[in-house]
Amino acid sequence: MTEHHVKTVYPVDAVRGQITLPGDKSLSHRALMFAAIARGCSKIKHLNIGSDALSTIACLQKLGVHFQLGKFTVDIDSPGLYGWTQPLDGILNCGNSGTTVRLLSGLLAGRENITITMLGDASLSTRPMKRIIDPLKKMEADICSDSGHLPITIRGKELKGIHYTLPVASAQV
Repeated sequence: MTEHHVKTVYPVDAVRGQITLPGDKSLSHRALMFAAIARGCSKIKHLNIGSDALSTIACLQKLGVHFQLGKFTVDIDSPGLYGWTQPLDGILNCGNSGTTVRLLSGLLAGRENITITMLGDASLSTRPMKRIIDPLKKMEADICSDSGHLPITIRGKELKGIHYTLPVASAQV
């Protein structure tokens, strides 16, 4: 190794600067859902804008929630959960986002006067959905799937509260 390739690093008392970390995907989904449930304007800073969060945004837009994406913020204007509107085609495409379908299913199942069919890409359509379907059915949700996979059709109605013990740990159920 020649001398011009060798670097000596000396200890310093402090490092100064600024970094911006990407937003957490799981928290971003939940922040978007909370903003969409609330009536009025919300602002989310440093949202993760990966494809899964964009799937959540696209589904919520079809329900009548408005988004303005900025460089570091997302402004949301929502009519609130009970102001969500039925999409003309009745379809929400969740792309490859399991979090989108699992979290939105619970919200839509309890939202009266909405009928939605939730779809996903080829990969998401192979993933099991019974872990959300079963507890929602126990809450008397009108939710059906031929195979326990997508597509799922939800006819929103008033739900009944239950005590439910998860057979397998899940942050989405």
